[in-house]
Amino acid sequence: MYIKFYIKSLAVSFVTLALLGCGEEEEAKKLGFSSVIEMKEIQAKGWHTMQRYDEDRAKASGFASVAEMRKAEETKRKEEEAIKKEKELAAERQREAAERLANAEKYCKKDWKDCLTPKMMVDNYDGMPKIRSKCEKTTESMAKWDMKFMNTTTFSSYFTDEESFKKDKTLRLLDHDVKFQNGFGAWKKQSIVCHYSLENDVALIMER
Repeated sequence: MYIKFYIKSLAVSFVTLALLGCGEEEEAKKLGFSSVIEMKEIQAKGWHTMQRYDEDRAKASGFASVAEMRKAEETKRKEEEAIKKEKELAAERQREAAERLANAEKYCKKDWKDCLTPKMMVDNYDGMPKIRSKCEKTTESMAKWDMKFMNTTTFSSYFTDEESFKKDKTLRLLDHDVKFQNGFGAWKKQSIVCHYSLENDVALIMER
């Protein structure tokens, strides 16, 4: 008997709490609040309705109306969101840069911008055959008569100057075994330096 009475009382209590909760939500909505929690917080500060709270807040902040205050708040909110988003993007870019730096050789294989040194580029970059080919064709175009490369792999040597590589974005390759023919048919061996502009895809040939 006692147990049944206890269960019944407990059920009544739950129903009462539920009804009270619904009543508070209706009251909060009626008074212009977005939630019961907001209503209780603002009413604890001395304001009964959201409208009066906003009016006093707008006046204290120097706005001519609640609408003007809300417009200013919305503008500020969007600006803060934009700043937050930019910071998040900057942090993501920083993380990506750190990851690429830590795995430079892997990324250097596909993108010369990730190659930290001439050696790393020559040893890893997939585009090296294209660069050597560009140097070959430019060398051939400067020959007055016949010429020939003596090695199967042309421009196999390189300068290790990292400052020029990083600052000027130029890879300097060297071929020691290139022969040029003169107007009398005689052949002369020369060393050729190819200054290859990574950004412009242009090869400048110089004799050494």
